[in-house]
Amino acid sequence: MKFSLLFFLCFLFSLSVQSQLTELESFYPLYKITVPGKEPQILPKTLAINDQMYTFASVTGSLEYFKGPNWEKIPKNQFSIISFQSNLDKRIISKPYGLFRGAVVNSTLDSAGKLYLTTTAKLHTTLPKKKTFEKQLDSDSIYVTCVLPSTSVQWSRSFGFTNASNIQFHTINFTKELAKVYFQAKDTLYQFDVDTQGSIVSQKRYAIPKTHKVSFLATNLVDELIVLTTKTWGQYEISYEEQHLLITYNVLQTIKWQEYISGTRFEVFIKSLLVDSKGTIYVIGNFLKEITSDFTTVKSKGQQDIFIIKVSAQGKTVLVNGIGSEDGDNISAVLMTSSNELILSGQMYSSGTILNEKLEFFNQPFTFVAKISADNRIIFAKVFGGYSVLYPKITEDHYKRILLIGSYKDSLLVRDGRKLVSKGGNDFYLATYDEYGNLEAYEPFGTTDDESLILDCVFIPNNRFTLITYNSKSIPETKQKEYSQVLWRYRYQR
Repeated sequence: MKFSLLFFLCFLFSLSVQSQLTELESFYPLYKITVPGKEPQILPKTLAINDQMYTFASVTGSLEYFKGPNWEKIPKNQFSIISFQSNLDKRIISKPYGLFRGAVVNSTLDSAGKLYLTTTAKLHTTLPKKKTFEKQLDSDSIYVTCVLPSTSVQWSRSFGFTNASNIQFHTINFTKELAKVYFQAKDTLYQFDVDTQGSIVSQKRYAIPKTHKVSFLATNLVDELIVLTTKTWGQYEISYEEQHLLITYNVLQTIKWQEYISGTRFEVFIKSLLVDSKGTIYVIGNFLKEITSDFTTVKSKGQQDIFIIKVSAQGKTVLVNGIGSEDGDNISAVLMTSSNELILSGQMYSSGTILNEKLEFFNQPFTFVAKISADNRIIFAKVFGGYSVLYPKITEDHYKRILLIGSYKDSLLVRDGRKLVSKGGNDFYLATYDEYGNLEAYEPFGTTDDESLILDCVFIPNNRFTLITYNSKSIPETKQKEYSQVLWRYRYQR
């Protein structure tokens, strides 16, 4: 009787949080490629800011892209990049960008929706004629190209690096007026400050410790550069230690302080480097066995655990904490709020703890969401439901609600007792929590394709989000498989 009453209450609660949380507004096929047998070499990526969205894929072989209402085929081995842009008025602009030889090294967007592509050859924006194709092979130079939201190129320039294999690290950050372009070559990190016309207005150099490679990079409010490096061991060096350096450089490009983070070799996996408004630095990732910072060592509870390391702006380690269970655990998403609160999402494979807060889910693997205050207090730690096929993503909207999105295969049991059943292979879910960790609503959605994986999910203004999926399905008549990338635009209810 007691069990029946509990199940009934869970059922009532599930009804209370269910609403039409998501509504499909638009659906765009972006590209498709049909091949016999093996999966094609497609490396899709999506970038979005505000109401502008780009997605592109490096491919080998022929492919078709959607140029509404028809499909347009790109000649084999000519263009290796395809780009699309959409906005909120439900129009899509399809524009191909191409490399005759080379690859994409990096891609990012600034706050104005400009696309920055770093490539190992010059980028072209028109399809070449077949006769002139062979004459237009490019030199092996590193180029950065700035593409406007209208899809026209604003500028494209080389930075003097002629061999991509010599570039150990590269990224682009932005201020209001400048794009800060970083390259590590050997033991030097170069910073180029580039204006809106592509001109270099200043250049800086930072000495990186020998045999160290930059992994993450950030700046604080006083424009000091914070770098996390990883030691690279030589071919014949024997070491059982994984060694990282957290370094802050002052505005004169000299080292202000540095701190070692170490663990067993091949068993420390750093996922994120964050800096809050007070200059406190957060290093977050996974580890096996143990991890050490500033002589403080944390041992894992079993297999793979999650770690959080906090270092003050002065270089003093203020927290080294392990999160997890006695089984393998994973951190999948990290978010810093405007109030310097840390939001985490990931998976545990059995009952575990987050800062002494115990989490469990019927002795099954589960997805969790947690919020930690700036003074290391648990604001909340919640279990959403069972195992996610693709690790969940999180964001915070304008109303301080936490939005959690993930995928599941076949079925997923939610904490309140409701079971979600997929329509085909992998389906998706969106869940919303208020700022205090109360589950407001959740909703499943998906396709009937054999497999659908989330490539990216970007939340945009006016209670909308764009979901990019990578789908595959079998074609029995031809014994082939079709792979495609699809854009879904949803509105979620407040």
